[in-house]
Amino acid sequence: MTARLDRFGLSPGRAMSVAARELRSAFLTPMGWIVLAIAALVAGTAFFAGVFVDGRPATLRTVVLSSGWALLATSPALSMRAFSEEFRLKTWETLFASPLGIVELVAGKAAAMAVLVLATLLPAALCLVPLEWYASPDYGEAACGLLGLFLAGFACCSLGLAVSAATASQTVAFLGTFFLWLGLVAGSRLLLGVVPIEFAPVAVALDPLRRLDSFAIGLLDSASIAYFAGLAFVGLVAACVSLERIREDGGATLQRARRAVERAGFALSAVLLAGAAVWLASQPAVRAAVDATKTRAYSLAPSTTRLLEGLGGPEGREGSWRVMLFVDASTADPAVLRQIDEVLERFREANPAIDARRIDPVDPEAAAAFDEALEELVALRSGDLARSLAEVDGALAVFDDFRRECASEAAALRAAGQQLPEEGTLRRQVEQLASLVAQIATDGGQFRDRVVEFTRTSASRPLPDIEGARSALAQGFRVWGDQLVAGADLFREVRGRNAIPAPVRSVLSARIDPFERLATRMQAARQTLEALPALELDVLGRELATGEAAVVSGGGRLAVVPAWRIFPKRLDLEGADRVSYSWGFRGEEVLTGAIRSISSGSMPEVVFVHAEADSLLRPKADHSDLVAVADALRSAGFGVAEWTPGRGDRPKPTAARPTVWVVLPALRRGQLDLTREERLVVAEVERLVEEGDPVLLTAGRSLLTLLGQPDPWSEVLRPFGIDSDGGRVVLELVADADGEPEPRAWQEIVRVPESPVAARLRGRAMILAQPMPVRIAEPLPPGVEVATVVEIEPSTTRWLADDWKGDGDGVREVPEGRALAEAVPVAVVAQRSDGSRTARAALVASGGWMLSGIADFSDQLGGGRTALRNPGNRELLLSLVAWLAERDDLLDAGLSGREVSRIEGLGSVAARAWAVLLGGGMFFGPVLLGGILIRARRIRA
Repeated sequence: MTARLDRFGLSPGRAMSVAARELRSAFLTPMGWIVLAIAALVAGTAFFAGVFVDGRPATLRTVVLSSGWALLATSPALSMRAFSEEFRLKTWETLFASPLGIVELVAGKAAAMAVLVLATLLPAALCLVPLEWYASPDYGEAACGLLGLFLAGFACCSLGLAVSAATASQTVAFLGTFFLWLGLVAGSRLLLGVVPIEFAPVAVALDPLRRLDSFAIGLLDSASIAYFAGLAFVGLVAACVSLERIREDGGATLQRARRAVERAGFALSAVLLAGAAVWLASQPAVRAAVDATKTRAYSLAPSTTRLLEGLGGPEGREGSWRVMLFVDASTADPAVLRQIDEVLERFREANPAIDARRIDPVDPEAAAAFDEALEELVALRSGDLARSLAEVDGALAVFDDFRRECASEAAALRAAGQQLPEEGTLRRQVEQLASLVAQIATDGGQFRDRVVEFTRTSASRPLPDIEGARSALAQGFRVWGDQLVAGADLFREVRGRNAIPAPVRSVLSARIDPFERLATRMQAARQTLEALPALELDVLGRELATGEAAVVSGGGRLAVVPAWRIFPKRLDLEGADRVSYSWGFRGEEVLTGAIRSISSGSMPEVVFVHAEADSLLRPKADHSDLVAVADALRSAGFGVAEWTPGRGDRPKPTAARPTVWVVLPALRRGQLDLTREERLVVAEVERLVEEGDPVLLTAGRSLLTLLGQPDPWSEVLRPFGIDSDGGRVVLELVADADGEPEPRAWQEIVRVPESPVAARLRGRAMILAQPMPVRIAEPLPPGVEVATVVEIEPSTTRWLADDWKGDGDGVREVPEGRALAEAVPVAVVAQRSDGSRTARAALVASGGWMLSGIADFSDQLGGGRTALRNPGNRELLLSLVAWLAERDDLLDAGLSGREVSRIEGLGSVAARAWAVLLGGGMFFGPVLLGGILIRARRIRA
């Protein structure tokens, strides 16, 4: 075998002649065109059924993965005739007698396979055309996915060449390649549940489709490239060895045995070499993983551009607009950093007067810019900072007096306590107080030093922490003041006990007035400290301690954005299955929210009104909370609070910060009627409506209405001529996993009617659970206008169920005559005017549509990325709040759906037209073209 390696020489010209011959053969027979049609059918079906839907993420991942599974059929079909056909037609003897070497023959066939695999990628690539028309797909991610699909297809075809070189039957060649590839996919997944856990990563690494998944999400991983290259190398070497066996067949038995051992050893060496190369490429020290996403030029939303263009120009040091991002480049994802710079560049292009820049606080070369930026911010808040520091100094003076008093009192109190009876509680109380003042006298200096340290800057804290100093002093004064007051009360009581020795009474009585004076001063100082306004510089200082923050300033005002709301950290690429979130989408939303808050003076405050025992602004295990929508509101610049009537006074709105009341009935009821707490909510909401405050009411199903009894919630918005029909819900029949009809109690809505808030809702899919009809009075009350925001379209599979208990369980067909014949409004807005003032209200007749379990439900895009399944739920809340607050400038500012690029503006007619024209063209094009060429060849023959 070694002696004959010189016959494995490679001439590119001769190899290309073999490739040209193979390609002519492939496209002059039906097989090549059928394979192309199959690839187009798979790609088109996956795209038009699973991707090309209004509101869906604009990505080819589904197409790439579906085409990856299709390789089980297409690649064996492409490679099965490569050598089997030569054996069947007896042309292999002519090939072997020609000057062609084995390597040249295999290389030519492999080159032809590469071209054929590229041809099968064309339908997937054509899917980018409609995506570009209706969205902004990431071409880096798409190119990475197509590259992975090519590598996987070529690797499979290379294995197919090896199988084809071993048999004269095309059927055997097809099945052999099919089951070999299927064995890699299915075998690795079966091994995962069998092998010891320490070998599980090896089993996962053997799966070619898992490798393909990393390409599909836009991660260019050197280990996966090495894996597919290794498979291709093994397949091509095996093909060479198999052909060499045929060429050298003959000779003595011993000679044939020796050559067989040599060939087996050569093939095994190739397998071991490929395995070693893949293992080496998978080691963290060598492995390279490049995030190929975020390659498309970032563009701002039109509303953001208008906002930035409307900002005033330079107005001096305090009036100019600045957007400064302090980002530690060593911990941020490089692709994210590129997009940060790109977004800031778009800010500057929209308004050159804006100073938008990124500063690395840990980069020595940026130290001067960092210090200068901090000086500007401190100067902007110099007055507030000076007042806060003065109040802290005043509180420290009170503490110093307290400490001196403790130093003079400790010994006297301890001596007085020792003269009291040991078994009495009085002695224990006096000794405890003596221990307190002794501790302050000895350890008070450390406390003071810690407070003073808060007010100073250091390398780890570039700004003073006024909040830390204030909190420490206020908390200390609260505890110490209470103890001094308790001590004074105790001494006053002791003064009247004649049984206690007179010297002890004299010592303790003398401390009453000093203790009360100190307690009074501490209380006054504590109240002053607690009344200090919160400083944005405090937030900035705490964020900079972690290395990152964002600051927006303008018009003499300042807003600090916490780092966690913008900057994703660079993800660990060990395992190479993660890419980072796009910074731009969320960052743009958060920064523009801060700019709006500053430029408008103040953004509205949203107060959630409910009767739940626990806060809805804290996360719950079952996601029955408002954390997701509250975060969306804060990101957009709104203030967020909650109020439970009966447990505190109603928050007081101000003229500068209008309040929108978002009302939620009880999430769960354990009784038929409303609880006392929920009735308090109803009463307060009725008062809000009567006073003309903006109210957004969420309505839930009602057993009272179902039983024919009045539901207090149905009366709340009657002054606006609207209420919900809590006794009926919209149900829909859908097919279950077995194809059997079953009722569904929720509706996915994408298309919305024209309304004041429609601009933010178009193309944003939303889910409404147990939607109920909204009844609109006819005629409307005087001065009232009502507009439908969301409606459920008529359908033969939908109906209004009068008995919603069990959500239609057991129903297998739409009740006769009950199919939904006209649209049913499920969310409306209403405006009432009496000439002097205008009141607004909104009603959404679906329980739980704001809860995190629905509003934050996400699809996994792979690589740690997610896309909101129902971005319309968040947008519905944001748009309704903006409308209720009469902030029309916010009604086209929707950004929460842009966490990934989504398909927008795609109607059902256009979707069908694209599917017929492009999808049909991709499938029937190869069939027709192949038929024309083959028939023309037969006619010429």
